[in-house]
Amino acid sequence: MGVNEAVLEYLVGQNRPYSATDVTQNLLNAHSKGAVQKALEHLAAQGRIIEKENGKQKVYCALQNESGGASKEEAARELQELSASVASATQNLRAVEQQVREAEAELKSLLGAPTTDEAESEVAALELRVQRLRAKLADLTDTCVKVNPEDRKKVDRLHETMLREYRKRKRMCMDVLEQVLENHPKSKKELIEEIGIVTDEEAGYKL
Repeated sequence: MGVNEAVLEYLVGQNRPYSATDVTQNLLNAHSKGAVQKALEHLAAQGRIIEKENGKQKVYCALQNESGGASKEEAARELQELSASVASATQNLRAVEQQVREAEAELKSLLGAPTTDEAESEVAALELRVQRLRAKLADLTDTCVKVNPEDRKKVDRLHETMLREYRKRKRMCMDVLEQVLENHPKSKKELIEEIGIVTDEEAGYKL
C-alpha cells in the first residue's frame, strides 16, 4: 500500500483531525514524516481530505462518504472545534509559564534573603551596639560640666571684647608695617617672614 492510500485509510478510519507528526507516529513510522506531509497535501489538493491551518501547525481530517456517516460540514466543524481547543491550550500554557516565571523570581528572592538564624544574630549584634552607645552617652553626660547661662554670657562678652582689641592691634600693626615698606627693599611677604609675624591665614584662623 502506497503512502497516499495508507494516510487516507488511517484518517478515514479514525475520523478525527491529526497533524502530519501525529499521522507519522500513529502509522508506527512506516513512512517518513516528509512523505506523510506530501501525501496529506496531495490528498487535500484533491479534495479528499480537509486541511486546516492553526498558526504554524496544520491539521487534516478525512471526508467521509454518506455511508461513513460524517459530512464535509461536520468534519469542518470538528476541525474548527479542534483549532479552538488548541488556541485555548496555548493560552493556558502561556499563563502557566508566566506563573512559573513569577514563582522562580520569588524563590530567587527568598534564597537571597538571610535565614532566620542569620537575622536573629544580626539583630542581637545591633542591640549590643545600641547598649554600648547608650552607656557611652551616659558617661559623657555624667562627666560633662554644665555651664551657668550667666557665666556663658560673661564669657561671650569677654570674647567679643578681646576680639575687638585684637582687630584694633592688628590694624595698628599693619599700618606700621606699611610705613616700613615704603623705604624697605623687600616685599611685604618677605618682611613679615623676616620679622616673624604669623598671619591669620597661616594660623588657619578666620575672624
